[in-house]
Amino acid sequence: MSTVLDVIVGVVVPGTGLYLGNSIKRRTRAEVQAAVAAKRLPAYASLWKTTKVASPMRAGPLTAQERRALFDEMTDWYYDGGQGMLMTEQTRNIYLTAKRNLTCADADVVPESVAHRIAQEGEEARGQMSIDQLSLLRTSMRADVEIFTEPYDASLDENDIAFLEACGIDFDRKPWRRATHARRHGRRHDSS
Repeated sequence: MSTVLDVIVGVVVPGTGLYLGNSIKRRTRAEVQAAVAAKRLPAYASLWKTTKVASPMRAGPLTAQERRALFDEMTDWYYDGGQGMLMTEQTRNIYLTAKRNLTCADADVVPESVAHRIAQEGEEARGQMSIDQLSLLRTSMRADVEIFTEPYDASLDENDIAFLEACGIDFDRKPWRRATHARRHGRRHDSS
């Protein structure tokens, strides 16, 4: 009888310990994720305000001076209070690529198709590219805080898609699924 009891105790006690340990780990992970989510909205609101100068509703493209100032302001936002740590991987990839594109050499702009366009059309194309890419960043931020809306330009063009591909975006996830679905199937999305 004691052998059976020893076997039961030998299996149940470690199994219970393993279950409790994993349960605590899952609960701790969930608590951390909840804390991050609670901090994400105010951090994103601050970045949203920072990118106001790149509104798609503005009268013209960003100037080189505005792009440089925005690069610096976005860098400050990222490091002040550790706000950059609150970004999801998808949003961080878009953020870092769009921010880099604000000030890098024209030939180094991502994607290549936009770098070619800038080489042909000049500074205005560069300023418009920044507005478009920062609009995609804000779309990703909205998705992170579960404010699911379509991208500002509901039908993404080839440059938008190439940019998002360069950022490693999963087009089967919100908010990109519907906007790219219409494009991939040869029709524009009707946002009405």
